[in-house]
Amino acid sequence: MNINKLLPISMLSQYELHLTLSTSYTDEHAAKCTRLITGDHERLSELHQVLRKLESTLASKPYTGDDLYSLYIRLLPALPAAFDHRMLHPDLRLLAAVGQQAEQYKPISTDLKDTATFQFIVGLVEGRCSASHQQVVADWERESTKNRLAAFQALEQICRHSPSFVSVGIELTYVQPNISLKRITEDCQQLLDGMRAIPGLEHCVGAMWQLGYARLKGYYLQMIFFCSAGQAGTGPVLAQCLGEHWQQTVTKGDGRYFIDTRERTVYEYPGCLYVTENDKAMLEQVELMLKFVTEADLYAPMVLPKAQPTFGIVSLYADVV
Repeated sequence: MNINKLLPISMLSQYELHLTLSTSYTDEHAAKCTRLITGDHERLSELHQVLRKLESTLASKPYTGDDLYSLYIRLLPALPAAFDHRMLHPDLRLLAAVGQQAEQYKPISTDLKDTATFQFIVGLVEGRCSASHQQVVADWERESTKNRLAAFQALEQICRHSPSFVSVGIELTYVQPNISLKRITEDCQQLLDGMRAIPGLEHCVGAMWQLGYARLKGYYLQMIFFCSAGQAGTGPVLAQCLGEHWQQTVTKGDGRYFIDTRERTVYEYPGCLYVTENDKAMLEQVELMLKFVTEADLYAPMVLPKAQPTFGIVSLYADVV
Protein backbone atom coordinates (compact mmCIF):
# COMPACT_ATOMS: atom_id res chain seq x y z
CA MET A 1 0.00 0.00 0.00
CA ASN A 2 1.28 3.45 -0.94
CA ILE A 3 0.38 5.43 2.14
CA ASN A 4 1.11 8.72 0.37
CA LYS A 5 -1.75 8.26 -2.07
CA LEU A 6 -5.46 8.90 -1.78
CA LEU A 7 -7.81 5.93 -1.86
CA PRO A 8 -8.30 4.26 -5.25
CA ILE A 9 -11.55 4.66 -7.15
CA SER A 10 -12.68 1.17 -6.13
CA MET A 11 -12.91 2.28 -2.48
CA LEU A 12 -14.65 5.62 -2.97
CA SER A 13 -18.24 4.47 -2.47
CA GLN A 14 -17.34 2.86 0.85
CA TYR A 15 -15.39 5.93 1.89
CA GLU A 16 -18.38 8.13 1.05
CA LEU A 17 -20.47 6.03 3.43
CA HIS A 18 -17.78 6.35 6.09
CA LEU A 19 -17.78 10.14 5.72
CA THR A 20 -21.56 10.29 5.81
CA LEU A 21 -21.84 8.29 9.02
CA SER A 22 -18.84 9.78 10.80
CA THR A 23 -20.01 13.38 10.29
CA SER A 24 -23.65 12.62 11.12
CA TYR A 25 -25.09 12.54 14.62
CA THR A 26 -27.70 10.52 16.48
CA ASP A 27 -31.25 11.82 16.72
CA GLU A 28 -31.93 11.71 20.45
CA HIS A 29 -35.69 11.96 19.91
CA ALA A 30 -36.09 9.04 17.50
CA ALA A 31 -37.49 5.74 18.75
CA LYS A 32 -34.72 3.83 16.97
CA CYS A 33 -31.09 4.77 16.39
CA THR A 34 -31.34 7.32 13.59
CA ARG A 35 -28.38 9.24 12.19
CA LEU A 36 -28.95 12.77 10.94
CA ILE A 37 -26.76 13.72 7.99
CA THR A 38 -24.92 17.05 8.11
CA GLY A 39 -23.24 19.31 5.59
CA ASP A 40 -19.81 18.36 6.92
CA HIS A 41 -19.97 15.22 4.82
CA GLU A 42 -20.46 17.23 1.63
CA ARG A 43 -17.63 19.63 2.41
CA LEU A 44 -15.08 16.92 3.16
CA SER A 45 -16.24 14.80 0.24
CA GLU A 46 -15.88 17.73 -2.15
CA LEU A 47 -12.36 18.52 -0.92
CA HIS A 48 -11.43 14.88 -1.43
CA GLN A 49 -12.94 14.72 -4.91
CA VAL A 50 -11.50 18.04 -6.10
CA LEU A 51 -7.98 17.03 -5.08
CA ARG A 52 -8.33 13.68 -6.84
CA LYS A 53 -9.70 15.36 -9.98
CA LEU A 54 -7.00 18.04 -9.94
CA GLU A 55 -4.26 15.41 -9.81
CA SER A 56 -5.77 13.36 -12.64
CA THR A 57 -6.51 16.43 -14.81
CA LEU A 58 -2.98 17.81 -14.60
CA ALA A 59 -1.57 14.35 -15.30
CA SER A 60 -3.51 14.11 -18.58
CA LYS A 61 -3.39 16.19 -21.75
CA PRO A 62 -4.94 18.11 -23.29
CA TYR A 63 -6.92 20.02 -20.71
CA THR A 64 -8.54 23.43 -20.90
CA GLY A 65 -8.85 26.44 -18.66
CA ASP A 66 -12.45 25.49 -18.03
CA ASP A 67 -11.36 22.05 -16.82
CA LEU A 68 -9.23 23.64 -14.12
CA TYR A 69 -11.41 26.63 -13.34
CA SER A 70 -14.43 24.38 -12.81
CA LEU A 71 -12.47 22.66 -10.04
CA TYR A 72 -11.89 26.03 -8.42
CA ILE A 73 -15.62 26.74 -8.57
CA ARG A 74 -16.29 23.35 -6.94
CA LEU A 75 -13.73 24.13 -4.26
CA LEU A 76 -15.24 27.46 -3.21
CA PRO A 77 -18.22 26.15 -1.16
CA ALA A 78 -15.94 23.69 0.65
CA LEU A 79 -13.31 26.24 1.64
CA PRO A 80 -14.97 27.10 4.99
CA ALA A 81 -14.13 23.55 6.07
CA ALA A 82 -10.53 24.74 6.29
CA PHE A 83 -11.54 26.96 9.17
CA ASP A 84 -13.18 24.14 11.15
CA HIS A 85 -9.85 23.15 12.69
CA ARG A 86 -8.59 21.86 9.34
CA MET A 87 -5.68 22.59 7.01
CA LEU A 88 -5.99 22.02 3.28
CA HIS A 89 -3.58 20.10 1.05
CA PRO A 90 -1.01 22.45 -0.58
CA ASP A 91 -2.43 21.78 -4.06
CA LEU A 92 -5.91 22.81 -2.89
CA ARG A 93 -4.50 25.97 -1.34
CA LEU A 94 -2.67 26.74 -4.58
CA LEU A 95 -5.83 26.15 -6.63
CA ALA A 96 -7.75 28.52 -4.36
CA ALA A 97 -5.07 31.23 -4.57
CA VAL A 98 -4.71 31.06 -8.37
CA GLY A 99 -8.48 30.97 -8.81
CA GLN A 100 -8.95 34.03 -6.64
CA GLN A 101 -6.35 35.89 -8.71
CA ALA A 102 -8.18 34.90 -11.90
CA GLU A 103 -11.52 36.18 -10.61
CA GLN A 104 -10.70 39.65 -11.92
CA TYR A 105 -10.49 38.27 -15.46
CA LYS A 106 -13.87 36.52 -15.56
CA PRO A 107 -15.35 35.04 -17.61
CA ILE A 108 -12.56 32.60 -18.32
CA SER A 109 -12.59 31.12 -21.82
CA THR A 110 -11.46 27.73 -23.03
CA ASP A 111 -9.41 29.51 -25.69
CA LEU A 112 -5.78 29.24 -24.61
CA LYS A 113 -5.08 32.56 -26.32
CA ASP A 114 -7.34 34.24 -23.82
CA THR A 115 -5.20 36.12 -21.30
CA ALA A 116 -7.20 35.06 -18.27
CA THR A 117 -7.16 31.40 -19.23
CA PHE A 118 -3.48 31.48 -20.02
CA GLN A 119 -2.61 33.15 -16.74
CA PHE A 120 -4.78 30.74 -14.78
CA ILE A 121 -3.18 27.64 -16.32
CA VAL A 122 0.35 29.02 -16.12
CA GLY A 123 -0.14 30.15 -12.55
CA LEU A 124 -1.41 26.75 -11.47
CA VAL A 125 1.01 24.58 -13.44
CA GLU A 126 4.11 26.65 -12.76
CA GLY A 127 3.16 27.09 -9.13
CA ARG A 128 2.70 23.36 -8.73
CA CYS A 129 6.02 22.59 -10.44
CA SER A 130 8.04 25.14 -8.51
CA ALA A 131 10.75 23.84 -6.21
CA SER A 132 9.26 25.63 -3.23
CA HIS A 133 5.80 24.11 -3.75
CA GLN A 134 7.20 20.63 -4.32
CA GLN A 135 9.10 20.92 -1.05
CA VAL A 136 5.91 21.98 0.73
CA VAL A 137 4.11 18.96 -0.75
CA ALA A 138 6.95 16.62 0.25
CA ASP A 139 6.84 17.95 3.82
CA TRP A 140 3.05 17.62 3.81
CA GLU A 141 3.16 13.99 2.67
CA ARG A 142 5.72 13.11 5.31
CA GLU A 143 3.61 14.63 8.08
CA SER A 144 0.16 13.64 6.80
CA THR A 145 1.01 9.94 6.51
CA LYS A 146 2.47 9.54 10.00
CA ASN A 147 -0.84 8.49 11.53
CA ARG A 148 -1.58 5.93 8.83
CA LEU A 149 1.90 4.46 9.04
CA ALA A 150 1.72 4.24 12.83
CA ALA A 151 -1.71 2.59 12.65
CA PHE A 152 -0.51 -0.11 10.25
CA GLN A 153 2.63 -0.74 12.27
CA ALA A 154 0.54 -1.18 15.40
CA LEU A 155 -1.86 -3.52 13.59
CA GLU A 156 1.05 -5.62 12.39
CA GLN A 157 2.29 -6.04 15.95
CA ILE A 158 -1.20 -6.84 17.24
CA CYS A 159 -1.56 -9.56 14.61
CA ARG A 160 1.77 -11.03 15.67
CA HIS A 161 0.74 -11.24 19.32
CA SER A 162 -2.97 -12.01 18.85
CA PRO A 163 -3.68 -13.93 15.63
CA SER A 164 -7.40 -13.86 16.50
CA PHE A 165 -8.86 -10.58 17.69
CA VAL A 166 -11.87 -8.33 17.54
CA SER A 167 -11.64 -4.68 16.53
CA VAL A 168 -14.35 -2.63 18.18
CA GLY A 169 -15.05 0.77 16.69
CA ILE A 170 -17.05 3.28 18.69
CA GLU A 171 -17.99 6.94 18.34
CA LEU A 172 -17.99 8.94 21.56
CA THR A 173 -19.72 12.30 21.83
CA TYR A 174 -21.74 14.35 24.31
CA VAL A 175 -25.37 15.24 24.80
CA GLN A 176 -24.42 18.91 24.34
CA PRO A 177 -22.41 19.60 21.15
CA ASN A 178 -20.52 22.63 22.52
CA ILE A 179 -18.19 20.59 24.70
CA SER A 180 -14.71 22.07 25.17
CA LEU A 181 -11.55 20.63 23.68
CA LYS A 182 -10.09 20.39 27.18
CA ARG A 183 -13.02 18.30 28.41
CA ILE A 184 -12.98 15.76 25.60
CA THR A 185 -9.21 15.27 25.71
CA GLU A 186 -9.28 14.73 29.47
CA ASP A 187 -12.20 12.30 29.20
CA CYS A 188 -10.43 10.44 26.40
CA GLN A 189 -7.32 10.02 28.53
CA GLN A 190 -9.37 8.80 31.49
CA LEU A 191 -11.03 6.18 29.29
CA LEU A 192 -7.71 4.98 27.90
CA ASP A 193 -5.99 4.87 31.29
CA GLY A 194 -8.61 2.54 32.69
CA MET A 195 -9.65 0.54 29.64
CA ARG A 196 -8.57 -2.83 31.04
CA ALA A 197 -10.61 -2.18 34.17
CA ILE A 198 -13.80 -1.93 32.11
CA PRO A 199 -15.87 -5.12 32.51
CA GLY A 200 -15.28 -7.27 29.43
CA LEU A 201 -12.15 -5.39 28.35
CA GLU A 202 -9.72 -7.45 30.42
CA HIS A 203 -8.19 -8.84 27.21
CA CYS A 204 -7.80 -5.49 25.47
CA VAL A 205 -4.40 -5.34 23.77
CA GLY A 206 -4.49 -1.81 22.41
CA ALA A 207 -6.51 1.09 21.12
CA MET A 208 -6.42 3.86 18.52
CA TRP A 209 -8.21 7.16 18.83
CA GLN A 210 -8.88 10.06 16.52
CA LEU A 211 -10.39 13.39 17.46
CA GLY A 212 -12.86 14.83 14.98
CA TYR A 213 -14.93 17.95 14.66
CA ALA A 214 -18.22 18.63 12.91
CA ARG A 215 -20.22 21.82 13.00
CA LEU A 216 -23.41 20.37 14.42
CA LYS A 217 -21.99 17.63 16.65
CA GLY A 218 -18.91 19.48 17.88
CA TYR A 219 -15.86 17.49 18.97
CA TYR A 220 -16.13 13.72 18.87
CA LEU A 221 -13.89 10.69 19.19
CA GLN A 222 -13.63 7.74 16.87
CA MET A 223 -11.92 4.97 18.79
CA ILE A 224 -10.92 1.43 17.86
CA PHE A 225 -10.22 -1.08 20.61
CA PHE A 226 -8.43 -4.35 19.86
CA CYS A 227 -9.13 -7.34 22.08
CA SER A 228 -7.90 -10.90 21.97
CA ALA A 229 -10.92 -13.02 21.22
CA GLY A 230 -11.50 -16.74 21.24
CA GLN A 231 -14.85 -16.69 19.51
CA ALA A 232 -17.05 -14.59 17.29
CA GLY A 233 -19.90 -12.49 18.62
CA THR A 234 -18.03 -10.70 21.39
CA GLY A 235 -17.56 -7.41 19.53
CA PRO A 236 -21.03 -5.87 20.01
CA VAL A 237 -20.99 -6.80 23.70
CA LEU A 238 -17.62 -5.10 24.18
CA ALA A 239 -18.84 -2.04 22.29
CA GLN A 240 -21.83 -1.80 24.62
CA CYS A 241 -19.58 -2.09 27.68
CA LEU A 242 -17.33 0.66 26.36
CA GLY A 243 -20.23 2.95 25.55
CA GLU A 244 -21.88 2.54 28.94
CA HIS A 245 -18.57 3.11 30.72
CA TRP A 246 -18.06 6.32 28.75
CA GLN A 247 -21.58 7.51 29.40
CA GLN A 248 -21.97 6.60 33.05
CA THR A 249 -18.48 6.58 34.55
CA VAL A 250 -16.23 8.83 32.47
CA THR A 251 -18.65 11.63 31.56
CA LYS A 252 -21.05 11.24 34.52
CA GLY A 253 -24.05 11.11 32.22
CA ASP A 254 -22.94 13.88 29.85
CA GLY A 255 -21.74 11.51 27.12
CA ARG A 256 -23.37 9.45 24.44
CA TYR A 257 -22.08 6.83 22.04
CA PHE A 258 -22.70 5.18 18.68
CA ILE A 259 -21.75 1.53 18.10
CA ASP A 260 -22.26 -1.39 15.76
CA THR A 261 -24.83 -3.81 17.13
CA ARG A 262 -23.42 -6.73 15.16
CA GLU A 263 -20.11 -7.98 13.87
CA ARG A 264 -19.69 -7.37 10.17
CA THR A 265 -17.93 -9.06 7.30
CA VAL A 266 -17.50 -5.71 5.52
CA TYR A 267 -16.42 -2.57 7.36
CA GLU A 268 -19.04 0.05 8.07
CA TYR A 269 -18.57 2.96 10.47
CA PRO A 270 -17.95 2.77 13.39
CA GLY A 271 -16.88 -0.81 12.79
CA CYS A 272 -17.05 -4.15 14.57
CA LEU A 273 -14.88 -6.83 12.95
CA TYR A 274 -13.77 -10.27 14.10
CA VAL A 275 -10.51 -11.62 12.67
CA THR A 276 -9.44 -15.24 13.04
CA GLU A 277 -5.94 -16.52 12.41
CA ASN A 278 -5.01 -16.46 8.69
CA ASP A 279 -8.32 -14.82 7.73
CA LYS A 280 -6.90 -12.45 5.13
CA ALA A 281 -10.29 -11.19 3.98
CA MET A 282 -11.30 -9.92 7.41
CA LEU A 283 -7.84 -8.53 8.10
CA GLU A 284 -8.20 -6.50 4.90
CA GLN A 285 -11.43 -5.04 6.28
CA VAL A 286 -9.58 -3.91 9.41
CA GLU A 287 -6.91 -2.36 7.18
CA LEU A 288 -9.67 -0.63 5.23
CA MET A 289 -11.03 0.81 8.47
CA LEU A 290 -7.58 2.24 9.28
CA LYS A 291 -7.30 3.72 5.79
CA PHE A 292 -10.67 5.42 6.10
CA VAL A 293 -9.91 6.77 9.57
CA THR A 294 -6.67 8.35 8.32
CA GLU A 295 -7.75 9.36 4.80
CA ALA A 296 -8.69 12.94 5.70
CA ASP A 297 -5.13 13.44 6.99
CA LEU A 298 -4.02 13.38 3.36
CA TYR A 299 -6.24 16.22 2.15
CA ALA A 300 -7.75 18.14 5.11
CA PRO A 301 -6.31 17.05 8.47
CA MET A 302 -7.48 18.37 11.81
CA VAL A 303 -5.24 21.09 13.27
CA LEU A 304 -5.63 22.08 16.92
CA PRO A 305 -4.18 24.95 18.97
CA LYS A 306 -0.63 24.48 20.29
CA ALA A 307 -0.20 21.50 17.95
CA GLN A 308 -2.26 19.25 20.19
CA PRO A 309 -2.48 15.69 18.83
CA THR A 310 -5.61 14.55 17.04
CA PHE A 311 -4.58 10.90 16.79
CA GLY A 312 -2.99 8.43 19.14
CA ILE A 313 -2.21 4.77 19.75
CA VAL A 314 -2.13 2.97 23.08
CA SER A 315 -0.46 -0.42 23.16
CA LEU A 316 -0.38 -2.90 25.98
CA TYR A 317 2.47 -4.77 24.29
CA ALA A 318 5.96 -3.70 25.27
CA ASP A 319 7.32 -3.80 21.70
CA VAL A 320 4.50 -1.94 19.97
CA VAL A 321 5.47 1.63 19.16
